[in-house]
This record gives sequence, C-alpha cells and structure tokens, in this order.
Amino acid sequence: MPQPPKTYLDTSSNCLITEETSYDIEEMTREHQLLLSQCNAQQLEVYNCIMEALTKNDSGLFFVYGSGGCVNLRELKENMRLTKGINDVKTQKMAKFTKWVLNIGDGKIDRAHHGDVEEDIEISEEFCNLGNVNYVDDMIESIFPDLHHNFQNPRYLSERAILTPTNNTVCHINDVIVEKIPG
Repeated sequence: MPQPPKTYLDTSSNCLITEETSYDIEEMTREHQLLLSQCNAQQLEVYNCIMEALTKNDSGLFFVYGSGGCVNLRELKENMRLTKGINDVKTQKMAKFTKWVLNIGDGKIDRAHHGDVEEDIEISEEFCNLGNVNYVDDMIESIFPDLHHNFQNPRYLSERAILTPTNNTVCHINDVIVEKIPG
C-alpha cells in the first residue's frame, strides 16, 4: 500500500498522530479475543472470509451490512455499472484503468521520486483528458448524463458519484452541478 512521505510521519510535532499511534497492543489483543468469542455464526463467517483474504494477500472489496447481530457479506468482484451500455473499446479502456487503480491500492505502482522526496503518483496521459480545458463539465456530463432531465430522480442520483481528494474540490464540483440544475 502506498505510504505517505516520511516527513508526514514525524510524530514529534503532531500530537494527533502521536495519540492515534499510541495504543496498547496487548490490550487490543485481549479486546479482539473477547469480541471474537462473542460473534455469532454469521459474524464469524464474515470475519473468517475477510481474514482469509488478508492472509492470502488477496485484494477484495467487501460490503458488510446488518443489524441486531444479523450480518450479510457481499464481495464486489465486478462493477457492472461501469460497463453497462458502453462499447468494447470503452470496456477495455475501463478495465485497464480499473487495474491501474487497484495496483495503486496494492502498492504496485511506484511513486515518483525527485531527489530524497517521494512525490505523488504520476497519472498516465491515457487516463487524462488533456485536450479539453473544461474537463470538469466533461466529467459531470459523463457521470450525470441528461442531468437536467433526471435531477429529481432519486435512483438516478443514488447510482452516481464523483470522488475527490479534498473538500475544496467537492465544493467546486457541487457548485458546478447545482448551476446545471434548472430552476
């Protein structure tokens, strides 16, 4: 998994990091054993499934939900919405991009190095839309096609999302989307 630059991990000046990394491993082990012993059969099945994936160093996305001790587990193996209604060329491009993103998460993509400083991950031009200066509008149109006809449809909206690394970017994109909504 990609790690932050060493300068970010200097805990001598960051009391929040010091607090978050000051834990008692023995106490956590005891709590883990206690909680594990209280799991019902369904909860143990979920626990064992996830631990098996970790032990085998498998990647996976698990969706765990339930209440009152009843638990359901679903493992996401393929995002069908990503390939719904697109042609083979776009499907292949999406598969390549998806693999690249998973490789970042698995730490298989090296970070750029400039001297002693570890930089951000460089994004290949094939995954960027460099030919258009209005890439935010393009992205919104791609994720929310026909927004002006569907902005009051909860299902349409709930099936779409734009993820961003900062709240500032979220605010900017939200402002642009709100401006596109009639009324």
